[in-house]
Amino acid sequence: MSVFTESCWDKWAKAVSRKRGVDAELASLISSVSDWDAWLSHARSERLSGALWTAFRDNNIQALLPSGVAQKMEFDWRQSVVASVPLLQNVGDIATLLDCNDIPWMLLKGPSVADVLYSDPGASPIVDIDILLKPFDFTRALDQMQRSGWQLRNDMHPRYLELTRAVLTREGSYVSILKAQWNLLGAIPLANEDKLWDNPEEIEVGGRAVKTLSAADKALYLAVHAVLYHGLRPSAQLLDICLACGRLDRKGWSVLINHAKQTGLVEEVFLALTTARTRINMVVPESVMSDLLKSRPKGLRRKAPELVMSDTGGRAATTLSRLIMMHGTDRKKKYLSFIMFPPKNWLAHTEDSIGPGAHFNNAFSGLGKAIRQLLAR
Repeated sequence: MSVFTESCWDKWAKAVSRKRGVDAELASLISSVSDWDAWLSHARSERLSGALWTAFRDNNIQALLPSGVAQKMEFDWRQSVVASVPLLQNVGDIATLLDCNDIPWMLLKGPSVADVLYSDPGASPIVDIDILLKPFDFTRALDQMQRSGWQLRNDMHPRYLELTRAVLTREGSYVSILKAQWNLLGAIPLANEDKLWDNPEEIEVGGRAVKTLSAADKALYLAVHAVLYHGLRPSAQLLDICLACGRLDRKGWSVLINHAKQTGLVEEVFLALTTARTRINMVVPESVMSDLLKSRPKGLRRKAPELVMSDTGGRAATTLSRLIMMHGTDRKKKYLSFIMFPPKNWLAHTEDSIGPGAHFNNAFSGLGKAIRQLLAR
């Protein structure tokens, strides 16, 4: 399977990402659909339904859709907007709690993607809240959030929290999910992460000013997250990257390159930009690609992310990639030790198909195969 294999949804993502001629391109794509029920079902599962509906609406071409499809898409969009309201309220509560306790934090994804990149809360559904904390504030922040009604998920073992992010829930009209991270990627401490705190962007969420990653660091984060956690397969991930990079001027591109080098993420950023250029024609300055190309790492550090994207090594490839890029030998040993010899009371609470339990059960099942494939590349 090619790393840059196209998805049948790439053409829709490409149309939405364009600045000109969007209406004509979307109209042509609409005329090519024969089974609208199947199309709508897949658009939802691909996380593109909201972005496509807002594109149809904003370009005033929703009349080209079959009436039933237009109604269903608008209903889905409204449901996303309604579902975002309590989450935005939770963001406000978290902001009040952390700010009052002088705990620095930044908002990751969620409203910072839906509102900033898409300018519409229904275009990119918000399902949870992701926040970034500084390592030395992590435990104190968790204590404060638990006192305010958030509960650690039952598989959040103390040893596990030393390695990765915390997942908390809070009961209300429905269960809210909060992911609190002490490093950018949740389970991969990077070198020089403090650089990401230098120039945060301020946005308004629910009438309150909150900080999020700068435009350049948001593009970096979305690119690397899409590689390591989604293998760059979903077209929606490429659309996010395209819209994030579309906000960058020359200075922004320079910051993106410099921070990719300083944090050791050149390979992931290079692969993400190359894939977005190949599949949805994202515009990237040639000087950016040239600089990244010259700075690419060698050996396993270069090969592991590509193996994750091709998925030939499965979860074992992801584990290898994490270990290789993780900053600090002691951290790598702890991570490896925890996955290979997890506490029994942690295993008792892990899930069968998703989450940490699935990672433990599958991470090393193909390790030998993954290593052979890496060395063969």
